[in-house]
Amino acid sequence: MVLAQVLLNKEQALEQEKENFVKAFKILKETSTENLNKDCTENAEIDVASNETSNATDTKLELQENSKLWTEESTLNLISLCKKYDKDFEKGVKKYIWIKIAKTLSETYQQIYTAQQCDTKFKALKNMYKQIRKHNEQSGNNKKSWKYFEQMHDILFSKPEITPYATCSSKSGLIVGGTPISNIKDTDTSSSSSNMCETHQSTSSFSRKRKRAENATEKRHQDKMARQDRYLDLLERLTKAVEKSSDDI
Repeated sequence: MVLAQVLLNKEQALEQEKENFVKAFKILKETSTENLNKDCTENAEIDVASNETSNATDTKLELQENSKLWTEESTLNLISLCKKYDKDFEKGVKKYIWIKIAKTLSETYQQIYTAQQCDTKFKALKNMYKQIRKHNEQSGNNKKSWKYFEQMHDILFSKPEITPYATCSSKSGLIVGGTPISNIKDTDTSSSSSNMCETHQSTSSFSRKRKRAENATEKRHQDKMARQDRYLDLLERLTKAVEKSSDDI
């Protein structure tokens, strides 16, 4: 009887120790999870702050590099080269022309210019020209000036995508060839004829480009269809040859 009581007490003590161990394990697990989440959050915040600092530093370095790369002289030289190769841009592969321009600038200024840098810079100049021109063409606005406007205007003014043949709005009214219709009425006949001839030539040039593009697309389509016809003819002959060979067997 005494022995049974002793064994029962030991079993109860073991059960109590087991419960205490389970409780201690749960507390340890919860504490570890909280610390881990806290560490992860702190590390993530540090990473974000580090990335922001790194990005800010990269942007600052990039701006400094661009300011050294694109001086007023090199920018004017870029515009001049783009004007020189303007016709090549219309009929050639633009990538190779930008490579040629970048090579010329690199040799001139003894530093590396890439085709991508030249392309990006000229696009920025083009966007600035369009913004200033749009602002200056709106009545009531104070005229804005820009040191590269005349050079960019010399390249872009006659392009149909920059100067449509005719536009009409409630503010500006009817504009033909970049000139308000009221101005056309005030000018003499010879000046009007000259403007109309220039815009007609510009429109004709655009039409010719579009026609060449359509012809090239049609030619590629015809070549593709011809290749498909040859392939089908070859496949048909091969099928007949296989069938004949099977019949002979």
